[in-house]
Formats: sequence, structure tokens, C-alpha cells
Amino acid sequence: MNKNYETIDENNRFTYVGMLLSDQCDHTIKVAVFGEEDEFEFIDRREFKGSVFSVLKDTLQYLDLNNHLHSEIVEYQRVEHKDYNKEVIREGLLNAIIHRDYSFSGSILISVYKNRIEITSLGGL
Repeated sequence: MNKNYETIDENNRFTYVGMLLSDQCDHTIKVAVFGEEDEFEFIDRREFKGSVFSVLKDTLQYLDLNNHLHSEIVEYQRVEHKDYNKEVIREGLLNAIIHRDYSFSGSILISVYKNRIEITSLGGL
């Protein structure tokens, strides 16, 4: 890290921004995947931690694995689509990371169901 980016203070310790950008960041994202429209059939869960950039990348990759591909034949061509638009998922996750209240130690929670994805982030509007 570089002092020019204000990530290290005068005592050579991480500033708050430096901590968020480092792999030592304590803030996590927890993702749970459920089998049905309710929370009774639990399939998988993951917790991602590290810098906000690595958490973003790892969480997006995991959500993409759980964004199922479907195909149908329209006239003579196969048309493929996923459950959810990747850009919408990315935007929701970015909003949760950017607008969360980092003074709280709780995690961003993401629940993936068959019919929806719920993203819960600490903080207010």
C-alpha cells in the first residue's frame, strides 16, 4: 500500500480505507442457497472475506454458478437464458458493498431461492 492513496497513516498502520482494501478486512459476505421458495431446503452456503475487491469478485463468481442456465427451442434455434440478469446481480451486490455501514461488524447476507435473490446489507438509506 502507498501513503499517496491514504491507505497507511503516519505510524505505518492501515487507515480505515486501507483496511477495506487489504486482505485483512474483517467484513464478510455470506451467501446461502435454498432449494425452494422458502428457507426449509438448504443446499449450500459460503462466506467470502478479504479485500472488498476480492469479496466482490468471489461472490459474483459464486452467484453466477447458482444462476442456472435454461434453454428453449424457438423456431429452429436454441435460445439460452439464465435465471437472473448478471448485470442486475452485479449492481445489487455493488450497492450492498458501497452503501453498507462499515461501522457495524455484521455481514452482507445474500439468499438465493428458486424464484428470487435477496440481498441484505447493514445500514440505512
